[in-house]
Amino acid sequence: MAFILLGLVIEKITGEKYRDYIKEEVFEKIGMANSRFYSMDGINENVAEGYAMVCDAKDEFIGWRKNIYSYPPIGSPDGGAFTTVEDLDIFIRKLYSGEFLSKELTEDLFTPKVVYREYEKATVKMGYGFEFIFRKDEEDILLVTKDGVNSGVACKFNYYPSVDATVIILANQDCNVWAMAREIQELLVGKL
Repeated sequence: MAFILLGLVIEKITGEKYRDYIKEEVFEKIGMANSRFYSMDGINENVAEGYAMVCDAKDEFIGWRKNIYSYPPIGSPDGGAFTTVEDLDIFIRKLYSGEFLSKELTEDLFTPKVVYREYEKATVKMGYGFEFIFRKDEEDILLVTKDGVNSGVACKFNYYPSVDATVIILANQDCNVWAMAREIQELLVGKL
């Protein structure tokens, strides 16, 4: 609900449709050439369709079904934009470097606001749109992360500032992108 309201605020302030504004002021402005809001009833080259797991009454996997009826026919502020790993890498690098937003907004966006979870070896803090993971008793951000899952799609997005590495996993089916990301994370920065 919050992202839908945010989209309406953008439309009210700019006088533009949300999708048009995001296309011009985000995707095109920073060079995300393969990111768009595609109409799902159209023919779209190089666009993967999502597949949701189908389980029987015993919750056992029996097959896949297209997720086309799980979403509106075209994306909205709360989801439905199509992108690529390369474009998401461009996005985080432009954002983190301060090339996209003002210095003040960039600093605010990448400043953790509240403690969300405490673990034995790590602390997770929330900010505006991102989670920040710190090793216990360390001040430097180990990981800036965002993830999401919906019927037939999953995404895990990790940026490691200390090694300037981005790990992005996009899936067009129900799958555990988090386990894959953890394995890569252990290679980059060790176990948490």
